[in-house]
Amino acid sequence: MAIKVTTPETKQEPKPFPKLMVINETGNNGTIVFFVRNNQGVVITGYGSWANKEGEYISSWAMSHFTDYNDPITIQNA
Repeated sequence: MAIKVTTPETKQEPKPFPKLMVINETGNNGTIVFFVRNNQGVVITGYGSWANKEGEYISSWAMSHFTDYNDPITIQNA
């Protein structure tokens, strides 16, 4: 995963729900969740304690650990 630098000039406004968000927390960094609304979302790709939890729906996420995900993703069958 590439490291992105956000400066005040490039900072974007939060996107409305539904949206993709990424965890920025040591150990789970890089986990991407598709949120249908605040606190309610499905793991798209998991790392750390969320590894192998893809497809799991949670309705009590700690939103302070997330930022909007602004990079493209590709979903396909293997």
